Amino acid sequence: MRFEIQDTEGREDLGSKHVVDLLCKQVHAIFGPEHNCFVEGTIAQGKNLPMISYACSDERATKFTTFARTNPSEIYIIKTTVATLRHNKWRKFSIIYSEDNLSMKDTLKYEASKENMTINHEILYNRDLLSYNFLQTKNGTRIYVYIGHRNEVNHLLTVMAMTGIFTPREIKEYLLLFVEREEYVPNTWHSYIWGTNAMLEISKNKVCFERDLRAYDGAFVVVANRLPDVKKVENMVREYNKKSPFCLGNHGLKNKKHVPYLPSSYLYDSVQLYARAVSELYNAQNPKNFSVEDIARDGAKIKNHLKNMTYLSLLGYNMTMNVNASSEGKYSVYYFSDCPNSSLDLYQCSKCLYNISDYYSENSSLMATAEMINIKDEPECGYDGNLCIHPAGRFKKILAYVMGGLLIMSTFISTILYRNWKYEQEIVGLEWRINHLDLVLSNHTSAGSRVREAGLYSTSSSLTSRQSLVSAVSYDLHGQWYQNLANYKGTMVCLKTISLNQKRPELSRNNMKEMRSTTSVRRS
Repeated sequence: MRFEIQDTEGREDLGSKHVVDLLCKQVHAIFGPEHNCFVEGTIAQGKNLPMISYACSDERATKFTTFARTNPSEIYIIKTTVATLRHNKWRKFSIIYSEDNLSMKDTLKYEASKENMTINHEILYNRDLLSYNFLQTKNGTRIYVYIGHRNEVNHLLTVMAMTGIFTPREIKEYLLLFVEREEYVPNTWHSYIWGTNAMLEISKNKVCFERDLRAYDGAFVVVANRLPDVKKVENMVREYNKKSPFCLGNHGLKNKKHVPYLPSSYLYDSVQLYARAVSELYNAQNPKNFSVEDIARDGAKIKNHLKNMTYLSLLGYNMTMNVNASSEGKYSVYYFSDCPNSSLDLYQCSKCLYNISDYYSENSSLMATAEMINIKDEPECGYDGNLCIHPAGRFKKILAYVMGGLLIMSTFISTILYRNWKYEQEIVGLEWRINHLDLVLSNHTSAGSRVREAGLYSTSSSLTSRQSLVSAVSYDLHGQWYQNLANYKGTMVCLKTISLNQKRPELSRNNMKEMRSTTSVRRS
């Protein structure tokens, strides 16, 4: 096999250009690209050219018929994240994501929805607005999931401490879960906490700043690639980088404490798998109707052969290709708390990130013995406390309802009584009072005497002076007065009954003086 190297610089347009140029050169396969692979994979599929990526995690490229990859798809690290949330019974959480991780954010939302989980907030990472975002969301969530770059984790943790989310208290209420897409190195976790600049001082003095660790103790989790079983894999990468076709020598490698071993390991695996697939396909045909070159250029046939294949990775453990010819990867969960063995830490810190569980893709779960983190995704009384009502508060609430009901009832009754009283006052103002001396009565005869109207007419005026009024008034021997109808030009006139001395057989003027009673006439 002969190689031709092209650098895409992580640009989609430049990657597409290189793929077209390589097609014109009649290459048999493409290993890569490293970052973007969707457009490039589309072009390769159009020519049935095998493309095996070693560092592109875009899930959309999985559907291409000629595309395979040895680096795990983003779906598996997201499944590990969801399994971590499910294991700790975190059903509600918020997402913080960088702009170039939009695809992973959408994948996390999709996988979370299948578990009936709730996304409280979606926050686009912005250094200038980060403090404001935490102040706006901290009262409505407890678990934050960050999908972004590792060099921003220190700033993220610092701002969370400044806004009061992380405190030195022993009982923690909030947690940050960082999804680490790059390789995880145990002795470099300090950069998460202190950042690059502070690490220089720590490295110089070889002293751990224990006081700074209390705020993050028990409140920080990292989901990352599983550590390689091969010892000193970084040194192996350094040695290969010095050789052809890279020929980097010692430039840029000698003084670096860490080189990205995952992409290099996946690149090695991709070349080995491609050679294995071509060899097995060629040897399996009988008779040999196709040449090695024909098989080597058949992308669809090579991808089908790689499906469900298990192989030994350069990382030291077995890897499995899934039904889409994508490596499932190996992931672990790391928890920041009391270090199981502080003597193994680079700076002898009492706290560290240590492995609490591996992820198993067979059943999409963590280990049964994985440590449970004692942080709830929502307080028992809810984010605003409405789910709990104190007994005293419940009594006050019931009392308020009763008092409100009584107030409404008393207001209703008072209104009715006031209206009745008001009507009585209006009726009293309409009374006509007639002096009994002005009435000349006889048994079953009409009386046509003068009628006095108190408050309306003078006492000496008579009914005959206003209009002709005929009243029918009668009484019996027992002294009871009765009232009959009297017509006054269509006006209804009523006479009140007056109680007299029931024992008197008859009435005289002297008797009338003793009574000194009045009758009241009301307008109907």
